Amino acid sequence: DPQSKYQTMTSPPSSTGGTSCPCLNKTAELASLTERACTTPSGEPGIILTLDNGACAPLHYGSSVCQPHDLVYDPNCDVSLATNSNFPHYCFQSWCYVDVASCAKTTNAVYRSSFFPANSGAELFYSYDTCNSTTEDWLSVLERDSVGAVEIKANV
Repeated sequence: DPQSKYQTMTSPPSSTGGTSCPCLNKTAELASLTERACTTPSGEPGIILTLDNGACAPLHYGSSVCQPHDLVYDPNCDVSLATNSNFPHYCFQSWCYVDVASCAKTTNAVYRSSFFPANSGAELFYSYDTCNSTTEDWLSVLERDSVGAVEIKANV
């Protein structure tokens, strides 16, 4: 049941990532992308994600703590619309934005954000590994949904 999985995933306290690959606060960097500014449904300043429907996430999206950020902000992860057969498993995986140079010295896999590619004006890299999560679910979605259209760079 997706709702019970949501409660399970949001109950434990959030971590800030591994000591050698910590989560970073990227709120200011996201706020600097003024052409993608929006207002979230709760009225706070946000950033338009490059999702199918242009979802508006708060500026703290992906920042500072390990959380299943997609579960809250990715429309594909809307618990109210989900069934056991179609709910993406990546929705429950914790991740955060990290410094690619710091994490390159660890065994943590790091990926450039496909929501904020190189030409977006943001240097955003994320890691599931630093949050003791797995990347496989998200990578399988990217592989299934794109035919070479998404470039993912890994630094290990």
